[in-house]
Amino acid sequence: MSASVYMHSGNVFASEQIVAFDISRTEMSLAFTGVYVVGAFFAPVLGYLLDRYGARNVMLLASIWFAMGFLALTHIDSFLPFAVVLALFVGTGQSALGQRAASQLLVHHFDRRRGMALGIMITGASVAGIVTPPIAVYLLESMGWRDAYELFALIYLIFVLPLIAIIVRAHPRSAATVPASILEAYGTIVVTKTFWRAVLLFGLIEGVYVALNGHLFLHYTELGVDSYRAAAILSATSGAALLCKPITGWFIDRAGTARATLVVTTACAAAMGALAISSTYVPLLVSGVLLGFAFGGIIPLQATTLSRHFDTKEFGRAYGSLRLCTLPIAGGCVVFVGWLYEKTDSYVPSFVAFAVVFLLASGMKLMTSAPPLSRAASAGKTAFQ
Repeated sequence: MSASVYMHSGNVFASEQIVAFDISRTEMSLAFTGVYVVGAFFAPVLGYLLDRYGARNVMLLASIWFAMGFLALTHIDSFLPFAVVLALFVGTGQSALGQRAASQLLVHHFDRRRGMALGIMITGASVAGIVTPPIAVYLLESMGWRDAYELFALIYLIFVLPLIAIIVRAHPRSAATVPASILEAYGTIVVTKTFWRAVLLFGLIEGVYVALNGHLFLHYTELGVDSYRAAAILSATSGAALLCKPITGWFIDRAGTARATLVVTTACAAAMGALAISSTYVPLLVSGVLLGFAFGGIIPLQATTLSRHFDTKEFGRAYGSLRLCTLPIAGGCVVFVGWLYEKTDSYVPSFVAFAVVFLLASGMKLMTSAPPLSRAASAGKTAFQ
């Protein structure tokens, strides 16, 4: 949850920041894009650091780094330095405190129930998405975005940093030696077919989900659904995604990654098909719930799949590389949706195209199941004291 604070509050504070810096919404969007791009390019470096120094050490330093970034932002009076500091500190800090660091921690401590552990862990981000926006609105109205950022910095230094130091414990396998050279450390990962299959599969799924997040509200309202009902559909999608994460983790542990991948890609195709044929509120609501269930299990499926196909001592690098390598595919999906809408004046062709692609992906069997790396690992052993 701590890593998701900015992710779910940035849009709330943006309204006041646009006025403070006298910028357009397009310029503000570029700042958000900078955070995403920096995070993507930092991900392989983060993976190397996680494998070499362990999640606990990285998370401790990231807490301080994140706090420094929020403090720096409170003293900036022009947009360009603001955007640079935002990308540099938040783009890297939230990655080092977020799902990749936590996933690496859990992968070292769970084996047979790894999928369930990862699914439960990632629900924290969903919970943050529910509770953070109203809190951010209150802070914005009561103290302004600068004082709110200063409060965030204090929270990371006074609460998050000590909690990590006290609660999180490194696993012996986290101390595994990795090559000192980053290029050498990644040499065995980028040459494997499994990794590039994962890039293709998860790049497609993430790209479609990111693209839809930016357009579904517009699609609903264009069909005549009023704004409040359109927002309710989006909330239902988020709720379904929240419920799906631990369920997907449970299913992965029992059925394996290959079957879970087949179910997820088939569900994604079904969700796209449902959106393509729905035009009134109730069918759209059902489609939104199906969409949440289909895409909600992406992260536990990603992490568990990579952890089964790569040794735990190189999981951080594999997971970090995945984010960077999927960036062009994800970006292409976003551009494709906008381009096709301009050509057809409708989102339905995009839904149909994605449904066909997901059906093809499910039939190609991009991922194969791999046995757990160590059956001797305790299923209930925890990463926390």
